[in-house]
Formats: sequence, C-alpha cells, structure tokens
Amino acid sequence: MAELKLSDKQLFNLVKQLSPEKKGELVDYLVLEVDERFRRLCKTGGGKFLRICKDRNIDPSALSEEMKLKLIDEILHEK
Repeated sequence: MAELKLSDKQLFNLVKQLSPEKKGELVDYLVLEVDERFRRLCKTGGGKFLRICKDRNIDPSALSEEMKLKLIDEILHEK
C-alpha cells in the first residue's frame, strides 16, 4: 500500500468529511489500537515491576494500591 503523507490539519479535515457511520468505525478502530497498546504496556510494565520487587525483596501481593503507586513513583524518579 502506498504511503500518503498528510499534515495533521489535512488529516483532520479528511476526518471531518467522513459520514457519521465512518467516523464511528474510525473511533472503534482507534479505541482498539489504544487498548492493544495499553495491554502490551501493562504486560511489559507488570513484568518489570515484579522483577524490581524481587530485586528489592518486596512481596508485591502484600502492597496496597497506594503503596504500589508510591513504589512506581520512586522507581520512575530514580537516576
């Protein structure tokens, strides 16, 4: 398939020309794409989180959601 290069403005103008039915199909497609990327990120990130917990001798099942978020925040801000 040939690649068509469009600016954001051109793309949005094309989307505005779609019928309501086609806009709905586009939204459904985009939601599925985002959902799939989110699932992959959760799977990858979850594995990394578990490895970090193991390295630090932390039982992740014993952590509350608040404690998990605090640990993730600490990990993200480490250098």
